[in-house]
Amino acid sequence: METHTNQKILLVDDRPENLLVLENILEGPNREFVKANSGEEALSLLLKNDISLILLDVQMPGIDGFETAKLIAGTQKTKHIPIIFVTAISREQRHIFQGYEVGAVDYLRKPLEPEIVKSKVKIFLELDRQRRLLEIQNQELIDAKKNTDNILANVEEGLFLIDSDYSIKPQYSVELEKTLDKNQLAGINFLTLLKDTTDKEIYNNASMYLELMFRDDIDEDMIEELNPLHETQYSPESKMDALKYLTFN
Repeated sequence: METHTNQKILLVDDRPENLLVLENILEGPNREFVKANSGEEALSLLLKNDISLILLDVQMPGIDGFETAKLIAGTQKTKHIPIIFVTAISREQRHIFQGYEVGAVDYLRKPLEPEIVKSKVKIFLELDRQRRLLEIQNQELIDAKKNTDNILANVEEGLFLIDSDYSIKPQYSVELEKTLDKNQLAGINFLTLLKDTTDKEIYNNASMYLELMFRDDIDEDMIEELNPLHETQYSPESKMDALKYLTFN
């Protein structure tokens, strides 16, 4: 699954010529630039745009880069956005530590070296792309689970899944509990359930059949032909005199 939506890069510098330099260096396909001349403007633009990466000048009038980064990192909507500081200030450790403390992921030093800038930005944009892809996949899984839960809650058949150890998985239909007259079926061994409620021959046939189902070297159509459980007599433990017939597909 791929997403080809443009990634927005927020460039923040109080000097327009510096913004132009950054844009020229980083121009490429599937990239869109949002530019701000101050920390205040950057914060305003972050509320209106879905930003993938921020390149933030440290020395600016008003709210400087450190304070801007601190505000970005402290806001739920924007705290995940990686910030690369662009700086011409000294290389003293205190300045570097201050940047990392307020949320910076890296530094670019002026005068900029285009290849270094391109390389670092490429890495963080790829991480952003992977994060967005993962979010989409996670949402699809959530939606799929909701759909499955809805089906299992409304279907009029006793549907369920089992593990290779024959334990009933948590995903089973509400109707299954009614059919088997038993609640909380997740984790219960299906063969144990049959052993207590069917005759010995049915149990033995079911045991051999389930063993075949989990073998990779047996053809699926052949397994279906061997199915001994097309119609099985079943007597719930709580109502031994209430005979039911179970059909397995």
